[in-house]
Amino acid sequence: MESTNRIASMDLIRGVAICGLVPINILDFASSTDWFFMPTNLDGIDRPLWSALSVFGFSKFVSLFSLLFGAGIWLQTSRIESQGLPVARTYLPRLGWLWVFGLLHAYLVWYGDILVIYALVGALAYCCRRWSAKVLAWVGGAIQMSFLLFFAALISLIFLLGGGEQTAEALASYQDSEKGTFWDMEAAFAGSWLDQMPLRSTMVLLSHFFILPFFYLPGVGSLFLVGMALVKSGFFQGQWAPSRYRATLLISASVGIALSAIGVWLTYRDGWVNTSLLKNSVWLFPATPCLTLAYATAMILWSQSSILNRLKGWLTSVGKMAFTNYISQTILFSLLFYGSGLGWRDQLSFHQVLMICPAIWLLQIVVSTLWLKHFHRGPLESLWRRLAYRNR
Repeated sequence: MESTNRIASMDLIRGVAICGLVPINILDFASSTDWFFMPTNLDGIDRPLWSALSVFGFSKFVSLFSLLFGAGIWLQTSRIESQGLPVARTYLPRLGWLWVFGLLHAYLVWYGDILVIYALVGALAYCCRRWSAKVLAWVGGAIQMSFLLFFAALISLIFLLGGGEQTAEALASYQDSEKGTFWDMEAAFAGSWLDQMPLRSTMVLLSHFFILPFFYLPGVGSLFLVGMALVKSGFFQGQWAPSRYRATLLISASVGIALSAIGVWLTYRDGWVNTSLLKNSVWLFPATPCLTLAYATAMILWSQSSILNRLKGWLTSVGKMAFTNYISQTILFSLLFYGSGLGWRDQLSFHQVLMICPAIWLLQIVVSTLWLKHFHRGPLESLWRRLAYRNR
């Protein structure tokens, strides 16, 4: 998550992405109900809040990290080459240690870890770093488009076969059937840290061996390639013409919001019975790369302006400590919601959970700003760097 060649706009984007992950990741810790794909138990103010989060939040901020990580691969390897060092022996240990950090994070804290995925997919993307920006953009875009079309076709097939529709009552019945079994998430995460380990470990294994090769490899890998293409073209460095940035922002934001709005409208039209979000996910998923590009473009334009400079500086500090802040977020969430901490899981409504987010943002802004007044890097960034580059 850390770029060796520091580019101010990239640190700002990282900071925005880290803050954007808070209302997304906290939902997974706060409830045994999958509020991402099974929002049938929401009513009142929770429905418009979920709708706004679906349009502007779900998948967008982690996709920002994917673009940045891809750009970082090229930036870091280019700097290593300029210093006359062996690229593979210098850079690949960095990914290796990221993989180790990810395994520890996944098995000990949260099954939703992305670090293992980034390390493994990043090693494949590393092999493509010498391709031209044009080739990277075309290949990355083609893989992303093929992935989205395959997903849409799969969803359509499920509906043709008569699946996908579930009422809130059917979902509640299904969740009741899991109680007392190995898959009872409510019981597992209400217990001690050791009680959580069997289910968490199983979910991590399923993610790494089944979801990673078929979902994360094309989805994340394609964004890595696009990120490398963008940094090679000067996008992140602010080298595009202002009119090109504005046109990119206008087009990508318009398409992304329109696609997301259709998906959310389908949820309301169907009376919130499409618990797997299959119908609207056909629209929400293609909106993700569009809005991701829009967010990145907006942050670059902001970094070039003098608007809200103090806020910009705070978010940049959060971005410089992205690795530390990402891990500390999930540790804090586990302390708040799991049985090994305060045990708030399944105790709060959707909007009550989201009300915690501003406190997390404020905490990470204050800690990051104060830390960087005394140190050049965050604690985990320093540890990662020492382990990866200790002999170089």
